[in-house]
Amino acid sequence: MLRRVARTLFLPVVLVAAALLWWHAPRAPRAEHAMEHSAYVWQRDWTPAVRRAVEQRLQGMRDVSVLAGEIAWSGDARTMTAVRLPWRDLAACGRPVGLALRLGSCDRATLSDPEAVAWVRSQAQSVVRAAREGGLEPAELQLDFDAATSQLAAYRALVQEVSGALAPLPVTLTTLPTWMSSGDFGPLVRSVPRFVLQVHAFDRARLEGPEATLCDARDATRWVERAAGFGVPFDVALPTYGYLVVHGSDQRVTGLVAEAHDERLRGAAGVRELSADPAAIAGLVRGWLEDRPACMRGVVWYRLPVEGDRLNWSWPTLASVMRGVVPQGSLRMETEHPAPGLVEIVARNDGDADAPLPRGWSARWKDGTTLLGRDGLGTVVTAGGGPGAANFSLAAPGDRRLRPGERRRVAWMRFDADTEVTLHVEDD
Repeated sequence: MLRRVARTLFLPVVLVAAALLWWHAPRAPRAEHAMEHSAYVWQRDWTPAVRRAVEQRLQGMRDVSVLAGEIAWSGDARTMTAVRLPWRDLAACGRPVGLALRLGSCDRATLSDPEAVAWVRSQAQSVVRAAREGGLEPAELQLDFDAATSQLAAYRALVQEVSGALAPLPVTLTTLPTWMSSGDFGPLVRSVPRFVLQVHAFDRARLEGPEATLCDARDATRWVERAAGFGVPFDVALPTYGYLVVHGSDQRVTGLVAEAHDERLRGAAGVRELSADPAAIAGLVRGWLEDRPACMRGVVWYRLPVEGDRLNWSWPTLASVMRGVVPQGSLRMETEHPAPGLVEIVARNDGDADAPLPRGWSARWKDGTTLLGRDGLGTVVTAGGGPGAANFSLAAPGDRRLRPGERRRVAWMRFDADTEVTLHVEDD
């Protein structure tokens, strides 16, 4: 009993001592070079919009990494799904191109199986060979594997096999902050020339909490300083994307959806959007522009904005955040007169961040003009009015956001004669 009490009293002392040692530990050397930016292209379907993004949106980027294939495990069965990439277009993009190979989760026995390791090695060689045959010399192969922390030693052996097979092509890794608690993390990252620290992560407790976030700035800052202690060059992966979080009838999270047409949205008790916060991440970037560890080369953005991707930032938003500047939406409600007696109400966003439509507004005009008809478009509905006035409001649910540069017709009104209409927006 006395020994148990002694251990109970001793543990807090040890924890306090460890905290003091960490607090007073010397800081890692600080960076003097400019912070670099890179981007991921993770799409499996290279639509014209994806191709345009790669062609037009890599200004200021050091390089780009594209998803080239994904390995899935199911018991003893394993499959490799290769992405059909436009090799010559990538070769002409003007930036070094890295190939990312995604490894699905598997148990430690599979990860340590010599036959399975040899198969992964052959798939990595196949991806690189396809690029070269298509006219692209890749800058690196990046392995993306959300391993359990207990698997890191076995994962390092696999990485060494792949690295040996592809030499002198560099093999790099994405890593998770939780891995740094393992003594196997240092040997793993020291086995490669550089790695990516992914600080956008979530768990069920965070998703179900009142302040859900994809990236906590305080955690990210702490993790970067800790990663610098391993002495290996690294980039920090930051999110630009969002998810639709699906809730069941008990309000528990039942899934994360990246596409608005996903089947899991049917019958959901509740759906809310969880997105990377541009203001918070701009603050992170601004801090690192001023002071960061020398080992931190820069930021790799997940993922490159593509036109039409409503669950990702737009390009103007990312361009501002890359400078450490908080982007701002700038919504304007205007009237247009395309034909005699016809008035169209148009919303436009002249800012560099998404801007929400107002929940309601009123349109007013001079006496002596008769309103013949009116209606809302999309999620906008009519909401009463009075002499010389008509009200409009948003019906729920609906997408309120206007992207930077977006222009949207939201309502129309027809009069018996031309008239000037003024708009009065309600505060949210």
